[in-house]
Amino acid sequence: MKYIFILLSITIVLIGCSQEKTSGPIEKEQVVGTKSEIKNEETETTPEHEYFNEEFKNSISNGFLPGAEFGIGSTVSEIKASLGEPEVEDIWDGANILQYGSVVYGYPYLDDGNTIHVIQHAPETEYFLNDLKNLLGEPSVAEISDINGMFFVVYNLKENKQLWVYTTSDSDTSPISYLKLIKKY
Repeated sequence: MKYIFILLSITIVLIGCSQEKTSGPIEKEQVVGTKSEIKNEETETTPEHEYFNEEFKNSISNGFLPGAEFGIGSTVSEIKASLGEPEVEDIWDGANILQYGSVVYGYPYLDDGNTIHVIQHAPETEYFLNDLKNLLGEPSVAEISDINGMFFVVYNLKENKQLWVYTTSDSDTSPISYLKLIKKY
């Protein structure tokens, strides 16, 4: 558990140092011939994925990560008023975190407004990287972390937001360990 918090904190610090600008909203790229593509014989259309669908795409573009009750820009007081005291509230490498179940909210240590800039969620259901790629296309970054050895991909979203997705291997059929929605500031 400590490892996730340390990783979250390092991510917040690195994002604060980043100066990269995004080029605009994500556009869906068509992926052909994946193993997960199942067609409805009557209509010849691909059924919508239960998690990685247009609602997911719209949510992340607007600063919300499905599975988390609050989005980027929410405040600590709003979250605590609604959800109560967190299971874990701590400071890690200059970042404050609040953990509620499988969701972690992060905000900078020196931020007077206590505004959430990072949301991390570990889905309880097993989802796969190829399903996300079918929706969002190829990521901007795909590499193995020097810190924890996990494979991750990064999607640049509008308004300086990024979606980081961690898996156990670089295979498209690798299950997703957790997703992290980040607002760079």
